[in-house]
Amino acid sequence: MHLWKRYRIQNHPKLEKPMGKSSITCESKNLLEYNSYYKELWQRSYRKIRTSLRIQKLFLVKDKLQNPYAFANLQSNFGLLDELKRANTTPAKEKFPIFVVNPQGKFYLLWLTIMSLLLLYLAIVDPFFSIFSENSDTYYTDLLVDLVFIFDFGITLCLAYYSDDGNLEKSNLKIFLNYFKGLMLVDLATSIPFGLISASQGGKSSANSLIKLLRLRNVPKLVRLTRLLKMLKQFLLIEDIDYFLSTHHKMIRFAKVIFIVFLCIHIISCIFYLCAKLEEFGPETWITRYEMNDYSIAEKYQTSVYWAITTLATIGYGDIVPKTWSEKICAMLWMTTGVYIISYSVGSLTSFYSELSVRESLLHKRILLAEDFTKKVTISKKLGYQLKRAVKNIVFKAPKAQLDKFFRGIPMVLKYEVAMNIYSGAIQRIPYFTSKDKAFVSSVALNLEQVCFSADQVVWDEKESSDCIYFIFEGRVKYFYQGLLFNIIQDGQYFGDIEVIYGIERKFKTVCSQVSKTLKMSQEMINHIKELFPKVWKEMKINCKKRLRNLVQQLAEMTVIKKIVGNGASFTASHSEVRLLAQNEYLKFYKNIKISHKEMDLLKLKGQLTETKNCIQRLSKIIEQLL
Repeated sequence: MHLWKRYRIQNHPKLEKPMGKSSITCESKNLLEYNSYYKELWQRSYRKIRTSLRIQKLFLVKDKLQNPYAFANLQSNFGLLDELKRANTTPAKEKFPIFVVNPQGKFYLLWLTIMSLLLLYLAIVDPFFSIFSENSDTYYTDLLVDLVFIFDFGITLCLAYYSDDGNLEKSNLKIFLNYFKGLMLVDLATSIPFGLISASQGGKSSANSLIKLLRLRNVPKLVRLTRLLKMLKQFLLIEDIDYFLSTHHKMIRFAKVIFIVFLCIHIISCIFYLCAKLEEFGPETWITRYEMNDYSIAEKYQTSVYWAITTLATIGYGDIVPKTWSEKICAMLWMTTGVYIISYSVGSLTSFYSELSVRESLLHKRILLAEDFTKKVTISKKLGYQLKRAVKNIVFKAPKAQLDKFFRGIPMVLKYEVAMNIYSGAIQRIPYFTSKDKAFVSSVALNLEQVCFSADQVVWDEKESSDCIYFIFEGRVKYFYQGLLFNIIQDGQYFGDIEVIYGIERKFKTVCSQVSKTLKMSQEMINHIKELFPKVWKEMKINCKKRLRNLVQQLAEMTVIKKIVGNGASFTASHSEVRLLAQNEYLKFYKNIKISHKEMDLLKLKGQLTETKNCIQRLSKIIEQLL
C-alpha cells in the first residue's frame, strides 16, 4: 500500500518538474509537498513503534520486579510514565540509601556465608576448646565473635525486605518495625558482648566460675543458623545447590537427622564436663569420683560422650552417676530434651525407611509378576532375566492429574521456560512449537510424552487406528505403501496428523530408518487443542490439506518411477499424466474422507473403546500396585 502511494506521488502531474525560469520555485513547492506527506507517514510510524515499545516495557517490568517470594501486583501502578521509569532500572542496579542493605546484593551473600561458617564453628569447635582445654586462650577469638555478631545485628537492622505485595521496602522506620515484630529481641539477646564483659572483669583471666559459665554464651546464637540458611536460598547459586540437594532429599534428610543427634550429644558432653569444671573438680564431681583427673582430654571427652549416649538411649548402666547439683540439673535437662530428640530421630528414620520400603515392595511385586509370567509361558532363562531387568528400570510415573494440578499454580513465564527445556530442549528443535505463542506451548508441550524408536522399528502399520501425532526431534521416519518407499520425514517435522484430523485409519506404513526420538501428542491433547485453541486447530486443518496433497503427489511420482524402472524405456509419463495419477490416488485413498455420520459415529466409538481399554489397563496396574 505504501509503495502504491509512493508511486502515485512520484507520477503526480502536479509534482512534475516544470520548465522555465520558475523551475526552482516549483521544485521547492513540490519538495515541500513531497516531504509533508512523508512527514505525516513517519509520524504515524513513530507513534506505532513508541506504543509497541511501551507495551513491551510494561511486560518486562512485571518480570523484573518479581522477587523470590512474591509477585508484584502491577495493576495498582499501571500508569504509563511510572512503568516506563521503573522499566529503566533493574533490581541489580537499583540505588539504595546509605544505611540500607540490599538483600539481593553480593555483599549480603558474602556476609551470610561468613555467618553460617561462624555459627558452625561455634557449634562444633568452640565448645570443645573452650571447655576441655585447660590453657585455652580464647580472649581474642571471643572478642572477635562478639564484634561480628554486633555487626550482624546492625546489618539486619538496616536490611531491606519484601512486603506482602512484592515491593522492596527501603524505609528505615518500616525496616525497624518489621524487624521488631520478628526476631529482633532474640538477635539482641544473642548479640550481648559477653567477651567484652569478661574482659572488663578480668582481662584474659579465666579463673572465675562465672566467666567459665559464660563460655556457653555462644550456644543461643545457633538459633540464627536456621534463619540464615533459609535466607541463603534466595540467591541463584544457593538455589542451584538446594535443587541438587533436593534431588537427593532422602539421603540429605537422613544425614541431617544424624548430624542433629550427634551435635546435641557433642554439646551436652561438653556441658557435662563443664559442670565438674565449675566445681573446681571437687571430691563430689564425677571427674574426681571416678579418678579421671589425670586422664587425657580425649579420654575425658570420650567418657562424656559415653554418658550422653547411654542417657539418651535410656540404658543407664549406672557406671557414671551425676551427684552434684549442677550435674543433676544437666542430667535432668538432657533426659527431658532426649525424649524429643529420640522421638524426632525415630520418626524421621521411620518415614525414611517406609518410603524406601514402599518403592521396594512395588518393585518386588513387579519382579514376582515377571517370574510368574516366565514360568507360565516357558521362555528361556536369558529372556526372563532380561524381562526382570527391564522391570527394574521402569520409572514410577506420577498420575497425570497430579501433574496438571502441579503446573496449574506455576506462573506462565516459568511454565513456558520449563516447556522449552523439557527432554533436553527437544521443543526448541521443532519449528511447529517455536512458531507458536507462549500460552499454547506451555499448555501443550508439558503434556507431550517422549517415545523412542529403534532402527527399522515399525511405528504403525496400514489400517491401524489413528490416535496420536508424533513430532520428531531426532532421527528419520519412512513412509511405505504396499512395500513402496515414497516419503521420508526428517527431524523437526511431524507426522500422523492427517489421519487424526480426518478421523480415518492409518493409510500407510511408517518405519524408523534409524534410532529416532519423538514427542507424542495424544488424542486427549488434540481434543484439548480443539476446545481451547480453535485458531491453532483451524491452522492444523488447513496445513493438513496441503500436506495431504503433497503426500499423495509424492506417492504418485514414486509409482510412476517404479513403473519406469520396471518397464524400462517403454514406459513414459508426462507431468500432466503424473498429476492425473496423483488425483486418482487421492480419490482412491481418501475418497471416504467425507464419510457418513454413521461411519463417523463408528469411528468415534472405536476410539472411545480404545481409550476405555487403555484406562482399564492403567487401573488394573494401579490396583496391582496397591495390593
